[in-house]
Amino acid sequence: MAESEILDWFRERSRENGDGYASFLGAGAYYHYRPVIIDSLISRGEFLTAYTPYQAEISQGTLQAIFEFQSMICELTGMEVANASMYDGSTGAAEAVMMAVRLTGRHSVLVARSVHPEYREVLATYAHHQGLPIAEVPFTEIGRLDLRPCRKALQQTRRAC
Repeated sequence: MAESEILDWFRERSRENGDGYASFLGAGAYYHYRPVIIDSLISRGEFLTAYTPYQAEISQGTLQAIFEFQSMICELTGMEVANASMYDGSTGAAEAVMMAVRLTGRHSVLVARSVHPEYREVLATYAHHQGLPIAEVPFTEIGRLDLRPCRKALQQTRRAC
């Protein structure tokens, strides 16, 4: 069987045992597909070189892997640019917000309280140093964004601009 077929088989077996249950493991961890070949590729010698002087916390090999991934995404999607260099979701979310503010010309941010607390904390740090006000909007008892307060907060931020 192909790797994808094996994964599908195991997914079906897991549904027999726990269908309908949510997993809250990791407080932000999510299900995603990671091919088994990744381990073999990242353990190659060219990806395990010494640290670089311009970014001491990340190895040259990791930088090479990021470059290769970004290049592949651009080739597959036809996009001119792809960015895979955020260390984690929180900095990625904060950078996305800063980019959205810059591109839209908005002067404030709305963020759902259902966003992971650590992500909101990192975003607050970024926004504080940019002089960017953040308004948090509530979520419903089932975890979805409550649209009425969201619309109200959006109207208030538009008037403030």
